[in-house]
Amino acid sequence: MRARCLSGVLLAATMAFGAAATAVAAAAPASASTVLGCPYTVRAGDTLSSIANRHGLTVNQIIGLNPWLRAVGNKVYPGDVLQLC
Repeated sequence: MRARCLSGVLLAATMAFGAAATAVAAAAPASASTVLGCPYTVRAGDTLSSIANRHGLTVNQIIGLNPWLRAVGNKVYPGDVLQLC
């Protein structure tokens, strides 16, 4: 199983190891990825394909997580914020 953000790792650990993992998860500080849902800010030169490859996703997965992309022709611009998990 491949986790894409910290919350998935903690969930998998809790399922696999029960209460011991829950105690560790409770002690871990919240990160930006768990609070904000794994945001990624598009940089100059980025394409959906390059972002997908860099983060182990497919373009269709990114579009599924960011339905607003369909309305803009699946184009991204520097400064756009995408959710990657």
